[in-house]
Amino acid sequence: MSEEKQTLKKYIKYIIIFPLILLLFMILMIRKTIDKREFKETHFYQYIGGQKIEYNGKIVLDKNENISELKFEDVTVELDSTPIYYESEDKLKVIFPETMNVVYPESSGLQYKIPYFTTLESNGSWIQSDKGKTFENCFIFDFKNLYFFIDNTVLKVGEMEYELEPFSYTIVDENMVEIYDKKNNEYYIIEPNENVYATSNGYTIDLNIDSIKYGENERILIRNEEFLKNIN
Repeated sequence: MSEEKQTLKKYIKYIIIFPLILLLFMILMIRKTIDKREFKETHFYQYIGGQKIEYNGKIVLDKNENISELKFEDVTVELDSTPIYYESEDKLKVIFPETMNVVYPESSGLQYKIPYFTTLESNGSWIQSDKGKTFENCFIFDFKNLYFFIDNTVLKVGEMEYELEPFSYTIVDENMVEIYDKKNNEYYIIEPNENVYATSNGYTIDLNIDSIKYGENERILIRNEEFLKNIN
């Protein structure tokens, strides 16, 4: 083979390989951006086991081998799906550390997922994600036992009723019910667990079996994020 042909083959090889390397690099950089988010607002808080945990200053959220972590100063905290709240530009905001299920009961119970580190914000009139998606007539479920309410909701635990405004949530398991009332900034832990239902906009959620009832229809909530499409 002539020297010219060998040189040409080398050039063709480089022409094919270089774009692939560049594409791989871009994918890795995009992945790194998704897996790490930095928030510079001055005050964040969340509730863990009924205790209010506050972070004053910059926080970094990182996804490390499927584990969500919060880094604050020299402290690293392993996170679950419990929302993180903060205020910015006169708007209330919340961060979801884990991938969540968005349920639309009035649309035949359609369910989609939002990725971890998604942020929702509210100015009192509307709720919108950091991607510009408006949320209404729906609720958010963590695929396990946490329900985050987008609309005004009445939560009934046995004979007790709690009127909850948007950005409140509840956690229901076999041993207890936890409720965060965002409007009054109060956290309740109720034992023992009784039948728990939530009603809003013509639908009812049975939080004991993770199902919704709308009209004459009933549907079980999906508990595996792999079965859901990303919300548009």
